[in-house]
Amino acid sequence: MYWWLSLIIVILYAAETALIVLLRNNRKATLLLVFIVSVVWFIYQSCEYIVYNIQGNGLYPVEFSHITYFIIGATMLSGVKKMRSFASYCAMLTGLGFLIASIAAPGSMVHDAKSHLSLSISIFRHSLMWLCGFGLFFTTERFHIKDIWIPVLGIALSCASILHCRPYFLRCFQYKQSIAFYSRSYIALLLEP
Repeated sequence: MYWWLSLIIVILYAAETALIVLLRNNRKATLLLVFIVSVVWFIYQSCEYIVYNIQGNGLYPVEFSHITYFIIGATMLSGVKKMRSFASYCAMLTGLGFLIASIAAPGSMVHDAKSHLSLSISIFRHSLMWLCGFGLFFTTERFHIKDIWIPVLGIALSCASILHCRPYFLRCFQYKQSIAFYSRSYIALLLEP
């Protein structure tokens, strides 16, 4: 039913991939593009989470894609070249996961989105993560085995961040479970003869 959405996303990703492949020989232009996009998203996401917390909504970055915005932005801002391979891996994985999800279940993406604007922003964010990850992949020097601690440390810090926010999400999960339980009970009462 929503095959057109999958088609749009695949075309967008193909165009971004073609752009990075065409820019692969111009390392400075690719790095400048990745730097600008990742820093803008880093600042935007930081402001978004700060505003949510000031308003008392308690929104925390616990999804892998949300953490990736900060990983790639912080990596590009700090200029730590050894972190580029990990940031590239995270960004490409975020983009690829979204691409696979959009092909496999575009209907659930449409129904789960709060509005058409939030769906558009989600598509835009994840496609930019693919662009940044793929661009960073082409500009990163060789990965040395002695630097294996960097991805391991990055994954450990991501897991620690998620576990740090775990009590908040357990409360939300229990709240959602109770809503689901009462909804099923109410539906069962309506269906009884």
